[in-house]
Amino acid sequence: QDFGILAQQQVVSPAANPLVHSAMVRAKQDKPAKWLASQPEEHRENLCSLARKGAKKLRKQWGTKEEQLKRLYEAEEPRRKEKKRKRDESLKRKQERKLAFVEALRESRLVVDPSKVNKMKGKDINYQLSLWVELEK
Repeated sequence: QDFGILAQQQVVSPAANPLVHSAMVRAKQDKPAKWLASQPEEHRENLCSLARKGAKKLRKQWGTKEEQLKRLYEAEEPRRKEKKRKRDESLKRKQERKLAFVEALRESRLVVDPSKVNKMKGKDINYQLSLWVELEK
């Protein structure tokens, strides 16, 4: 039942802080509003003031939602840079293989449409290069 309430909360407010989701689940399960209403007025005021102080402390500790997202984004920055570097290296290697293949074709004086070479995948290029090397031997 808790998971059902949590799922509904995430659909209703997907950008809410996880603490908000947790508080909503607890509020729906524990029914604190009825309990709070049954308490004397003075006791209620004390509880509410404690809750407000606790909220300030939580906001100070965790920051706003925007600050949390900014910290997450900054923490992911090195991983994103590494991923981009690997992708760029991979593309560069593929381009070098294609250029080597075209150069091998030129040296062997065969005419091949360069657009066909650009559509080839790495395995095809390596296979064709190995065939040309065998033919030259």
